[in-house]
Amino acid sequence: MKTLAALLLLTTSAAAYDVPCVPSTAEIALKTFGQSYSEDLHSVALSSVGTPGGYMLTVSPDESWTLLFVPKPGTVCVVAAGQKWTDVYPLNGPPQR
Repeated sequence: MKTLAALLLLTTSAAAYDVPCVPSTAEIALKTFGQSYSEDLHSVALSSVGTPGGYMLTVSPDESWTLLFVPKPGTVCVVAAGQKWTDVYPLNGPPQR
């Protein structure tokens, strides 16, 4: 959480979102979290049909993680962050791709 506190102090809370948001692109946010926390993109999810935006989850080898929301191009919001990320698979093992 080294520079996360500094990042959050520099953010503005967008009126439409109850989480800290910054004017940034997803690419810049991913690069920043990669450099600052060694977190790489782990998962991506789109919002519900009719709802703009999507989510990105970044995870580091030391199990820190950050959940980002991208409500629209040019805005990235930090939804949550923590430690001890663990992947959980069904009993039959990881999904085959």
